[in-house]
Amino acid sequence: MHSKIALIFVFVIALGLIGSASAHKSEVVGDYKIEIGWKNEPPIVGMDNQIELTVTTATAFDKAEAEKEDQNMEGMNMEDFNDSHMDNTDHMMEDTPDSNMTDSDHMMEAGHDDHEMNSGNHMGKTISTGILKGFTAEIVLGDNNIPLNLMEDSKYPGVYHAQFTPMMTGFPMVHISGILNDEDVNATFHPEQVEPLSMLSPLKQMANGISPGDVQCKEGFGVYKRTFDDSAVCLHPSSGEKLILRGVVVHF
Repeated sequence: MHSKIALIFVFVIALGLIGSASAHKSEVVGDYKIEIGWKNEPPIVGMDNQIELTVTTATAFDKAEAEKEDQNMEGMNMEDFNDSHMDNTDHMMEDTPDSNMTDSDHMMEAGHDDHEMNSGNHMGKTISTGILKGFTAEIVLGDNNIPLNLMEDSKYPGVYHAQFTPMMTGFPMVHISGILNDEDVNATFHPEQVEPLSMLSPLKQMANGISPGDVQCKEGFGVYKRTFDDSAVCLHPSSGEKLILRGVVVHF
């Protein structure tokens, strides 16, 4: 009879990891390591993406880290953890305007913390194809539960992809169930937060097919059109008005 394994993955909001392959969530299951994340990170509203599931053989280090994490989780008050963590996140997200910024600084503000989209990193030993049997998966985002069609990559055994385009911001959950090497697995993963379009700089938005007039800016910024090439730029209103007087930008 198959042994039953229930995996609960604890989601940690780590702003510094956005855009990194390390933002994938992983757990050791017996002699294997399951990892789930977005193929393109950070995930952006309205942009085609994929949920990526990778199964590799677990190394001794992987198993030791998993055991250490299990020990750390024992006795932890999850309600206190979640409350304190969300409080810290709220403080990190507060606006901190800098009155010493120049017009050029303001012009570049919307793009200073953009992150490159990265493909998943397929490290570790490959496994035999078809090791996942009878697997089902769904993603929960907001009030929507959407089935995922996981397909194994033809070039990378043990790597599975499911097409998904997020249509709202938020913190998704991915539920999977099935058989891994004759063991029943039920797991819930919390991949990276879906970000608004304004997370990308105007140049990257336009490179992804967004027209200049439809570019979205971060809160406190407005979209303006450069007079020399008709492209979009996000500016503080005060900077925008100054540059309008200089003939550098105009309103859309």
